Amino acid sequence: DLLFVALGSPKQEVWIARYLPELKVKVCQGVGGTFDVIAGRVKRAPLLFRAIHLEWFYRLLSQPSRIFRQTALPMFAYQVLKSKFTRRSVQQPTFSVPTASVSRSRSDSGKSDHQSEKAA
Repeated sequence: DLLFVALGSPKQEVWIARYLPELKVKVCQGVGGTFDVIAGRVKRAPLLFRAIHLEWFYRLLSQPSRIFRQTALPMFAYQVLKSKFTRRSVQQPTFSVPTASVSRSRSDSGKSDHQSEKAA
């Protein structure tokens, strides 16, 4: 009931969004190049980068082709932080309640409002 998708970003996210409704899995997780690292196809970052949680930055420097794809990450982080620390007003949905075109209430004369309009 768990599916790992290792296509790299953004391909794996697009694939997950497209196929998740058809899959019978409870969890679908994009793992990027994790399997390449585990299989030894890609060298891990030096311990210094791993210790300060910048392994992604090392991979960016060692694989310049990633730079274009990774430029969206700072903007994403900014948007997440902005939404966390700013209040956004929740807009209520707008809808109208249908009303009857002819009133059935009786006026003082005993005639309906519709009949009163005809008499006038």
